[in-house]
Amino acid sequence: MSPYDHQTGSEPASIYAAIVTTANLLLASVLIVGGVMSGSLALIAEAIHNISDVVALGIALLAGQIARQRPSEHLAYDYDRSDGIAALVKCTALIVVGLLLLYQGGNRLLEPPAVNGWFVLALGITALAVELLTARLAYLMTISRSKARSQSKQAFSIPLVSAIVAVGGALIVIYDWQLADPLITILIASYILWISIGEMRGVVRNLALGSPTDIDTTAVIRRIQAVEGVASVHHAHFWQSSENKPALDAHIVVETSDWLLAEAIRDRVESVLILRFGIEHSTLELETADREFGTQNLYGQ
Repeated sequence: MSPYDHQTGSEPASIYAAIVTTANLLLASVLIVGGVMSGSLALIAEAIHNISDVVALGIALLAGQIARQRPSEHLAYDYDRSDGIAALVKCTALIVVGLLLLYQGGNRLLEPPAVNGWFVLALGITALAVELLTARLAYLMTISRSKARSQSKQAFSIPLVSAIVAVGGALIVIYDWQLADPLITILIASYILWISIGEMRGVVRNLALGSPTDIDTTAVIRRIQAVEGVASVHHAHFWQSSENKPALDAHIVVETSDWLLAEAIRDRVESVLILRFGIEHSTLELETADREFGTQNLYGQ
């Protein structure tokens, strides 16, 4: 075994992935054609929303495949951050597209073109049905895949966007309210921007080695200090190699000079980290009180 090896997640392939991806790509193609034929910018915006779903799922699946690769001397921390890089590119692209849709929708508010409401209504209902089906399939596909779960739940949330598009088509058919299409376009663009900016914050935090947001780092330090034989903790650094892999590097000052007892203390600390906080990756440097390194600054600054 290579000295760089450590446990990586395995992402089993699923037939659901092919169904979900194919259905969303076909739906996006139909929506784009329908948007051009009907003059509806809202349908095109909905197509972009569907494509973003496919990209989100693709990132989750690709990350699982890449994570299977063995760490090496050049990438000793494995390939977990590849999904973060891909997500950053996706979010950046969606933000640009969202801004363009926002701009075009604003222009159409001033001079709304004629839109075929029947096209919009029919394709909106079709998109709603397809997205409900693919959302269910995506959930089944990720039910045992903790790494992809949060991305898939976000990408395949209840498809309110399609329902809103269908409602807009109905308003055009019943009341000939042409402003409905640009207003819905602006709404979809705002939704895309909101989701993308929110996701980008988490991605940037992860890539910048920010501490996990779902772990109370102060509580972790206090619990370590409560372990029998631990005198203090300093130079503690919390980070995560991927969305669901929190890690900790820290110096543990022990009360004994017997290194066999010190090793037992470290084992107890590691058990606490795993069982209480889910931190399976930890690098703990042991020090005795008379040979303590550095200062008592917990976070090494």
